[in-house]
Amino acid sequence: MSTPSDVTKLLQDALDTQPTIVGQPNDDDLLSLKEKLLDVLQTVTYDRADGVHHVVGVLQAEAAYMADHSGDAFPIPQRLGLWDDKIDKNATVVELKKAEAMHKARADDYGIWKAAEDGCKKLIRAAVEEVYINELKDGTTFFHKVNARDLLEHLEKNSTGLHALDIVALRTNMLLLYKNAASMPDFILTMEEAQKKAKRAELPILDIELAMYAATSVLQSGDYKKETDEWEGRHASIKTWTEWKQAYLAAYARGVNRQRAGATDEPFTRAANNIMPAAPPDVMDALAGSLDNLALAATSDKTALQQLTTANLALTTTVSTLTIANKKLTETIARFNLPPNLRGGHAGRGGANKPKAVWGNYCWTHGYKTSHSSATCAAAYRLPGHDASATVADTKGGKEYNKDWYLQGNKDT
Repeated sequence: MSTPSDVTKLLQDALDTQPTIVGQPNDDDLLSLKEKLLDVLQTVTYDRADGVHHVVGVLQAEAAYMADHSGDAFPIPQRLGLWDDKIDKNATVVELKKAEAMHKARADDYGIWKAAEDGCKKLIRAAVEEVYINELKDGTTFFHKVNARDLLEHLEKNSTGLHALDIVALRTNMLLLYKNAASMPDFILTMEEAQKKAKRAELPILDIELAMYAATSVLQSGDYKKETDEWEGRHASIKTWTEWKQAYLAAYARGVNRQRAGATDEPFTRAANNIMPAAPPDVMDALAGSLDNLALAATSDKTALQQLTTANLALTTTVSTLTIANKKLTETIARFNLPPNLRGGHAGRGGANKPKAVWGNYCWTHGYKTSHSSATCAAAYRLPGHDASATVADTKGGKEYNKDWYLQGNKDT
């Protein structure tokens, strides 16, 4: 069981290892800061009385928190006295014990919340230069009435963020990730981190794009020839990112086992060397600085600029191919978003017979405002990669159509 002292110590330990962010925090700075704090808060036991809420609500954006907690917002606990004066003086022994236990649990929650709030706020203030949060500082109460979530949201609103050019550069460099990765698991992780970065910029990279980038990268490398031949022979409907990861992680594991057994055949030796260099560079840092490097080349080295431009032109051809595929996917998705009477309907129902959307339903392909679930979605209307186990509590990375309708608590369509 967590105590306020435990929370204070955990956050102080995090503070002791937190470097100061020099200059205005950017998207990566704030993401790293938030991840560090949430990693601590996730370990804290909270809301023992009802078992509904979690202290991550101190930091998590309200919409995201509600989505994770059945539409309930995080309640700020009240400070309670030592005794519960609301207990009926005629209560039985059992009722009295239960009421006292509930009172103590809620009092403990307040202590934990206060320790988490104060510790997170202290770490955020220590991590950034005060000039970037000074706007929230009151002339008499200073930061006393400002909570940790306020600080983070203010920093996110005013951060340098992610520019569209950054995401263009990110996409352009996707084909370089495999060459620079330390291993196949590292390559997959880096690809998914790049996808998350693009999503934060509201310029998402679709899963099917990841699969195409990855397949192209490995094909160009000459590694995993058997698996690549098998992949190229697959039907398009099963060329998903999930399928690609499973196939190549399995191939990687077999290769590692062969290496342990002393196999020295040329194909595996070459592949192993390519995916396990002795000192891999920090790929994400290289991506973040790609535009700066291009600007520097423009002013200091025309030859380098020409080389970079030539490389970008070659990659642009690949991007164009992906764009065409992306357009087809977008048209497919748009068709699924049309009312049933315009696209044939889910299971052929439309107009007056259109089934009423059920609040709380979720479909991986069709999103939140549906009359069916991921499991009951008709096969003819599922998008490639459809996950039948996806629910509103765990969407498995599915579509977010009509999410606002769900978060607003609408019960009627």
